Amino acid sequence: MKVFSTHAVLVALLLLARASQSFAESPDQVAIMAAMHVMFDENNAELVISPVVVEGDFAIADWIQGGAGGRAFLRKDADKWALVLCSGDAIRSAAALASVGVPVDAARRLALAIAAAEKGIPTDRLKKFASFQGMVPMDARSQH
Repeated sequence: MKVFSTHAVLVALLLLARASQSFAESPDQVAIMAAMHVMFDENNAELVISPVVVEGDFAIADWIQGGAGGRAFLRKDADKWALVLCSGDAIRSAAALASVGVPVDAARRLALAIAAAEKGIPTDRLKKFASFQGMVPMDARSQH
């Protein structure tokens, strides 16, 4: 039986902790995913939400459910995340984000963040995110 020094074990644990932090979700990301699951979970179709990017009080969450997919645009009001609209590729640009009320600088950062988060995602998943047509309002006044 191999015996490891206390130092080696501590170094290994530290490296594991750092690696797991890179995959950890922020409280806002967790809240966004929870809100979306409450709204859209179905017994026969798993809702997969990833990635989720947050810029201040605005966020984009990519989702797939069954054969469909898209991107959700959310806004934080009074510490609660609300789904504003669903879209496909149209919501990825800074101009589109600004057109739905995101301040220009935040819109640029959010557009860059979703582009960076989607790097390395398999093409078939990206095609599902892009497949949602138009920009469909999802607020309390909308039919959804």
